[in-house]
Amino acid sequence: MTFNKKSYSCFLLVLLIFIFSAPLILAAVIYHTNPNYLHHNTLNKGQFLSPPLAFKNLKKHVVFISATHRPWLIFYLVNADCRRLCQKRLHLLYKIILALGKNGDQVDAALIQTGSSITLKKFMRKNSFIHVYWITAHERHRFFQKRGMGNGYYLVDPAGRIILYYSADAPGENLYKDLTRLLIHSGS
Repeated sequence: MTFNKKSYSCFLLVLLIFIFSAPLILAAVIYHTNPNYLHHNTLNKGQFLSPPLAFKNLKKHVVFISATHRPWLIFYLVNADCRRLCQKRLHLLYKIILALGKNGDQVDAALIQTGSSITLKKFMRKNSFIHVYWITAHERHRFFQKRGMGNGYYLVDPAGRIILYYSADAPGENLYKDLTRLLIHSGS
């Protein structure tokens, strides 16, 4: 089969267009099948605290602390006594830690509440996986409310910085996804 000069030029043009557009086509296919490869996929579904708060600077009093001390900490902050809704949210923390599987060994859960609670003792006997602290109303205002944060979930990294905040009604899936990614990227 013989090519004339015009056919050969068209063939060469089509070949060059294909060669230079192939990476773009491949990138589009990869993007649509798994967008996690891109950098714009953020780690945090919660509110990133900038600058992070130092957990050790929070003047907290220990009510109950479990025997384990793990690098990551998720705590739930509540303004009053830990009643039924608060206990459901603490159970969500327990389910998140269970869902992490082998990485769950790297995460602790805690409750921080304003004032100490006598009604919490019965709950603590059933849920020994959790640390419990209480803070004063003044400390709560100084540390959290001045920054526009209130009741909700907070994530503390291994360096002791509170880095993410989630509202009290945030879906557990958001906390789970963020924590999973952070554990993977931190090498824990």
